[in-house]
Amino acid sequence: MSAVPPRAWLEGPCPRCQAGWRCPAGDAQRPACRACGAPASALAHALVDAGGALRGCLHCGHDQMYAARDFPRRLGLAVVIAAAALAPFTYYISLAAGALVDAGLVFLVRKRVHCYRCGAVHHGFARPQVWAPFRLEVADVHRFGSKASVVAALRPGAEPPAARRQD
Repeated sequence: MSAVPPRAWLEGPCPRCQAGWRCPAGDAQRPACRACGAPASALAHALVDAGGALRGCLHCGHDQMYAARDFPRRLGLAVVIAAAALAPFTYYISLAAGALVDAGLVFLVRKRVHCYRCGAVHHGFARPQVWAPFRLEVADVHRFGSKASVVAALRPGAEPPAARRQD
């Protein structure tokens, strides 16, 4: 039984033209692409457990995902610009204050979960910390397949790197 959190939502690129789409996670399917007309596809709600945590991507069903902070870049940039603008008038103490505010924001923001395969971003789901942080070698395997340098470096018969849940 799946329990999609009421305020959870997804966004990601269209599989055909890479235009962005966004929809509530409780919807039965992602919307059709406005740019190229790619048809809507069903969301895999079975990959949400009873507690509202993800077991895989709702868009493509893949189970290799990573967690990242949902940091508002514009706010961070505004803090840095304000601190830099005030620096000459505050004997550069505003730079230290800006760094502390920026660091505090990093620890206050929630995490979101990204899919390595399709690029969908899952916001507002329970327990995103069970997913490991981004790993470049896993992303390379999904992007370049057998041509990825990490796959070529593996001994024959070895498994490529995984990025599955840590619980």
